[in-house]
Amino acid sequence: MPLRPLPLLLAAALALSVACEEKNPTPPESGGAQGGEAPEGGGPGGAAGGGEAPAGATPGGVEAPSVEPVDMRLEAPAEVSVRSEVPLSVKVIMSDGSERAPDSVTWEALTSNVTVSAAGVAAVGSRAELRARATATLAGLSKTLEWAPTVQCAYPGPTGASFNLRMELNTVLPPLRWVSAFSARTGEEAPLRLEDVYCNAEFDWVKTINLLTTAGWCPACPDYLRAVAALNPTLKDEGGLLIYIDVQDRDYAPADSDFANEHLSALLGPTEGYFVGDVDAQPVPRFFGQSPAVEAFPDSYVVRRSDMMILTTQNLNRERGMVPFVEIARDPTRDWSTFEPPPFMSICGPTDDEAGEPNDEPGQATPLSAGELRAGICTAGPDFFSVTTEGAWTVRISFDPAQADLDLYQVSEASPDMPLQTSNGTGATEELSGTGPALLVVVSYTGTSVLYTVNTTLMSAP
Repeated sequence: MPLRPLPLLLAAALALSVACEEKNPTPPESGGAQGGEAPEGGGPGGAAGGGEAPAGATPGGVEAPSVEPVDMRLEAPAEVSVRSEVPLSVKVIMSDGSERAPDSVTWEALTSNVTVSAAGVAAVGSRAELRARATATLAGLSKTLEWAPTVQCAYPGPTGASFNLRMELNTVLPPLRWVSAFSARTGEEAPLRLEDVYCNAEFDWVKTINLLTTAGWCPACPDYLRAVAALNPTLKDEGGLLIYIDVQDRDYAPADSDFANEHLSALLGPTEGYFVGDVDAQPVPRFFGQSPAVEAFPDSYVVRRSDMMILTTQNLNRERGMVPFVEIARDPTRDWSTFEPPPFMSICGPTDDEAGEPNDEPGQATPLSAGELRAGICTAGPDFFSVTTEGAWTVRISFDPAQADLDLYQVSEASPDMPLQTSNGTGATEELSGTGPALLVVVSYTGTSVLYTVNTTLMSAP
């Protein structure tokens, strides 16, 4: 049977089907997304359809702008206090306005009155120009930022009543000042303010402030002041600042700084520290002369610079010898309210002491006769002698000043601590004259052992 031709419309449809298959052949197994389901995250024809856009691109296929560091800022106070710790930090400002921490920060102190730890904690010292800087990095941005705050200083408040005139231990010495003060080294006149000593960087070498009170009429003061001055340069090297204060002049009147400079420079020569007069003290003139703490001359007060606390006084420790100024400067954090005297080291042999020993008390005084007597400071106590005859007498002691500094006093048995006469020079002899009977005492001011001779001249009463 002969084939019949297909209808025209059916033939056209078959032709179209073949053409479509040729234009869209079946993809190989390793093929991509054509013809089948879209791959994960993408719609037909690629990435833009159906899922989330990859990083950096918008849903429309346009890449978003990146966030970059554009600037840095130092977070630090504009004002700081002396002897304080301050946290510092750096913030990085990003292009979208957000802030981040830098990848790294290096801190550097530019002045001696500050240190900065690796963690960015600044330890502020004394009042002076202060500068430090930070160098920070994040991504491609690196920046150096400088810090220069104002350093404020508030003197510790006095903890005693009436501007702390009582000057009790472990209270704050008030912020005294002298418009007129004299350098003990050069004689130059300049103001001296305890607030500056506490606050300012020029006094950073100071650990203790040692105030020595004296008077122009005081017979026991010269040896004491010379002994303290002789502690330099060691005392200064250890951080001890000396302030010599003349409270009264030779006529018992209040002393000013001009008198103090004339009197003390003649007595001590060029030395370390300052000379001032009590009447010129501000804001309370005659501060030390009014203080009930000053009972006798000489006296001394040791103050710790870090908090201006009074640590000890000579008046409270007279029986223990001279205040250990150097040792306190080496360790001002210790309790120095009392201290032990240095151990006494005798250089005396079995026969070196005088025949009248023991004579360490007024009632044990060795009677003196005309001529020479060999004696020695062989114990920590003094030696007492008596002139039992009436009439004029002269007593001279001779010793080696390289071993000890001996002083000779005439006293009364009722008040052996209050000299009637004094010989307390710095040479190898001391001498007194008077009318008998008399009680005399030889004291080792340095607290050291020494052999000496006593030469006595007696004249009969008329």
